[in-house]
Amino acid sequence: MKLTANELDTFAASCARHLNPGRLESFARQHKLIDDIEEFIKLHSVGQSNSAYSVARAILDKANQRELACDIAEIFFSEMLWSDEFKSAVGPLTRSAKSDVQAHQALMARRDHFLSDSNLKSLANTIGARVCCIVGELLIGVETRVTTGTGFLVGPDLVLTSMHVLDTLVQAGRAGEVPDCFKVIFNYEAGSGITGLANIDQLAGIRVVGLSPDWLVYSRDKVDWDGNRAHPTPADITELKSKLDFALIRLAEPVGLQPIRPGNLKPRGWLPIARLTSANFQNQTRIIIPQHPEGWPRQFDFGRLDKLLPCGTRMVSIIETAAGTSGAPCLDKEMRIVGIHNAAYRPNGPVEGNQAIRFDVVEPLIAAHLANVSVDPPKAMGAWRVERTDSTLSPILGRTRLLNWINATLSPADGAMSRADRVYAADASKAGSGKTFSTHILRSALSADRSHIVIVLGGSTELLPEKLEDFVTILAEAFGVSKDILATMPERPSADLPPHAQDGDKVDRWASNKMVNWFTDILEKHRKIEVNKSERARIVLAELGADTPQHMVDIANEAPDIIVEEKRWSVGWIAIDDLNVVSMSAHVKSFVSALLGADVAESSVTGVRQDLRWLFLGYVPDFLLSEEVTIEHLDTGVPELQLIEAVIRSAVEEANIDAEDDEIVTQAMVIRGLVPPLLTKFLAAGIDQETGLSLGQQLVADHIQAIYKENGRQL
Repeated sequence: MKLTANELDTFAASCARHLNPGRLESFARQHKLIDDIEEFIKLHSVGQSNSAYSVARAILDKANQRELACDIAEIFFSEMLWSDEFKSAVGPLTRSAKSDVQAHQALMARRDHFLSDSNLKSLANTIGARVCCIVGELLIGVETRVTTGTGFLVGPDLVLTSMHVLDTLVQAGRAGEVPDCFKVIFNYEAGSGITGLANIDQLAGIRVVGLSPDWLVYSRDKVDWDGNRAHPTPADITELKSKLDFALIRLAEPVGLQPIRPGNLKPRGWLPIARLTSANFQNQTRIIIPQHPEGWPRQFDFGRLDKLLPCGTRMVSIIETAAGTSGAPCLDKEMRIVGIHNAAYRPNGPVEGNQAIRFDVVEPLIAAHLANVSVDPPKAMGAWRVERTDSTLSPILGRTRLLNWINATLSPADGAMSRADRVYAADASKAGSGKTFSTHILRSALSADRSHIVIVLGGSTELLPEKLEDFVTILAEAFGVSKDILATMPERPSADLPPHAQDGDKVDRWASNKMVNWFTDILEKHRKIEVNKSERARIVLAELGADTPQHMVDIANEAPDIIVEEKRWSVGWIAIDDLNVVSMSAHVKSFVSALLGADVAESSVTGVRQDLRWLFLGYVPDFLLSEEVTIEHLDTGVPELQLIEAVIRSAVEEANIDAEDDEIVTQAMVIRGLVPPLLTKFLAAGIDQETGLSLGQQLVADHIQAIYKENGRQL
């Protein structure tokens, strides 16, 4: 399904006007739409009157060629809750709108309320990443049958789903064939639907995991007539109490402990298990189901609990599902698992709702198998590689100072943040020492969190402007500030004050004071969004009528309206590259120094300035004390043996590949020993672009790729 040229124009204009900077670029990276995204952005922004629109239009055109533009619209529609203008323009371009207008209208009505809740904002980034599409391709007689379902992680390598998703081979006495016939797919957010295992490799950005040979940990059989009897007999009740249609299955890899995407510093994690009481099953309780209906990209639907069935093991919700939703978690408004969807409820013929197995009867049966699973997954982890749009493997050799510095923001410790937690410097005087690679590490580490903005100035991608006005313009536009607001920029003074003037140079005061105050003010104002919760509640009230929860009625009737503030972005990361080659001009340095807060105590840096992180690459700021900067010294030499060992060890552990420690040490020694003679041969042949670091990184990458291929693992 493709958008027309006019629709792409509308979509691009809306993205340029409303979207968080870098969001569309992030999608392009994750789904590998463009090989060299930095060069692509530069190509489509230089000389353009509206560079944001030009870049957005070019990326959307690439996505449309792969029939993904409608999916992007669907994803962004859910994220842009605060902008009625964006939703009005982009809503008709979503895949659901073009497929089913009525369904899309229902989606708009539901999401307008439900996703405004702060708990639900974690659906796409956190909970959605823990939900998977289960695909099987089975040979039954002479017929190849494709089956799909939904599952969700409840441990590092444990997934819950419906037993009937997997039981065809089990019933035929062929349970041992299940790992060969089924795959589990994470990160499936866009595409045209899975029709079998053959087309999985065509889906960009996904994570495919196999099943362990001992895949079935615990299960209960299905009921063949489940959801179809209005008046079950005592014998039926007994069967419904025993046959709970769920399976706890083990994956071939501990994907819950692995990053959502390569280079992320946060592991995927798993859904926590909570003990439930009758209070969790009150009539009209809100129900949310993340799902992969009919093998399509992950979707969410929102409804309410309608009834508990007499058997005590089933519940019925008024919510949208389809074939392929079986096994999906049913969540309440606090994101607790309250059920596992397993069937349509149609006791009288027509569908009257959707049925789920109550989780309070499932949890005691699987508790022993989850005894060693921590309630909360690790908050942060090390990264051994970065995510690249061109699918090449780029290992991270060392760089613990940078990774720990990024983690200080992603997983903050208790207590006040220091200035060194906000400022990083790569001390690197030579080309090829990895200073620019720092920006790849940063982007990769943050790619799973859409509330972060990364801005890179300097280097080959975006030349470092000498004039302060140009520097500020580029910075502001990267944050999404419009040209109309930029037109209010304070003008540069025409002349300096006399030398004897007590308040010094007029232009320097303009750069370090007036421009900083103006920029801080516009950034603070632009970041804030006012949301009228009462107005949204009135929309819900008009949609649901008597079914509207009382607390929503109260919000709708509140006088005056309840207005809350939200933020377009949480943290802005500003990297200035190649500072060992091109220095900041005096006025740019004065501006950066003042914006960073070098002239005041750290406790005085508040508001939006507190949420800016600074990376100086190739230069340690001379306007700060050394203890105020996290400094990492980089060089071009052959990587240390322990760094090579650490990367190989992390790579095999992440993929759950058995490898003896002595074997890893030997492999690392061989790789390191190859670097000096190869480097000498390159130099003798007139090839001087390689360094000990870059050559060592490539040899490590080649070795890991060989290990993964040998063990049937996907990079």
